[in-house]
Amino acid sequence: MISKHFILTMALTGAAAITVAEPLPSPIQFLESKGAEIVGTFDAPGGLKGYAARFRGEPLGIYLTADGEHAIVGTLLNDKGEEVSRKHLERLVAASPAQVDWEALGKADWVAEGDLNAERVVYAFMDPNCPYCAMFWQAAQPYLKKGGVQLRHIMVGVLRPDSLPKAATILASENPSATLAKHQRTLKNGGISPQDNLPESVTQKVIENSQLMHANNIYATPAIVYKDASGAIRLVQGVPSTEVMQEQIFPDSP
Repeated sequence: MISKHFILTMALTGAAAITVAEPLPSPIQFLESKGAEIVGTFDAPGGLKGYAARFRGEPLGIYLTADGEHAIVGTLLNDKGEEVSRKHLERLVAASPAQVDWEALGKADWVAEGDLNAERVVYAFMDPNCPYCAMFWQAAQPYLKKGGVQLRHIMVGVLRPDSLPKAATILASENPSATLAKHQRTLKNGGISPQDNLPESVTQKVIENSQLMHANNIYATPAIVYKDASGAIRLVQGVPSTEVMQEQIFPDSP
């Protein structure tokens, strides 16, 4: 039996993450059969065993009860309302190789920032109406100024009806990176206005970028794709923590 509601546990501490080694209990196997990709385990508070999973590209917390016969899917909170397992989930999911077509990302239409001659490349799927994309853009700027990395924004139009024309306006501008920067800095006030009479070819590029995003089972923006030190492809959806930014996405920057 699988409990599908969120759990609010009064717990103060989390525990260190460990690796999946033993066979998965039947409730976890059931969730795996429904599309949850199990990437690691950790000791959760309250006598629960935590499983870090990726579902449709996003981190998912699963908690197994002591009898091993029930699984609870959701967010584990302490008495301060803090997500006690968030760091474990984010770290384990980010460290798990992602099934993303890296070569296809390179062939997409993107806006480049940072060191354009850098060998290290990071991709980010970005919707112009996504406030979290603006947060990630702002957080990435100090790392880009350090050099040694090129950040390629793959503009998509998936959130609102005007996302597509706004993304196309950015791609069609004379200086796409400057237009993107202006948009992100002014997003709270609506950002840039969509350009009239956009070339159909540019609009089609945004459509193809959006199709590429979904073809790689990515359903949220921002979605950051990068390679770790071993060359494995990693994926983080949503705004990464400072720890993940420093240690995984932009590891060469202090």
